[in-house]
Amino acid sequence: MIQLYVITLIYLFLAASTALYDTYRGLFSFVFSYRHRLHSNRRFRHFIIISGPVLALLNLFFPQDPGPRYLGNLVPAFACLYSAYFYIRYIKGGAAEDILNPSPFKGYMLFLVTILHFLFPFLVLL
Repeated sequence: MIQLYVITLIYLFLAASTALYDTYRGLFSFVFSYRHRLHSNRRFRHFIIISGPVLALLNLFFPQDPGPRYLGNLVPAFACLYSAYFYIRYIKGGAAEDILNPSPFKGYMLFLVTILHFLFPFLVLL
């Protein structure tokens, strides 16, 4: 199911870009409008948050070939779940210290999963 593969890559890339926006503003300038839409449009915000668990389930049950049938790509599925959790925390706010000085480690880890999933689509990431 190659469409699921591409949608998962885009979802993870947008989550990683959102997490790293404050550190690399010049590189991720396209994320500014994405973040604005995320804050201003309630339906879009709910769609993005619900898409994470749905993509995680689809990745578990419809893996990229030749992965195991019912486990699929476990790491990208967990990354999608974490991205949904990240969006919920991002929208709700959190500690003022986390908002003013976010740690880019989470964004780097999401980028690492995205890049590995992109470069090696048939690698079983268990």
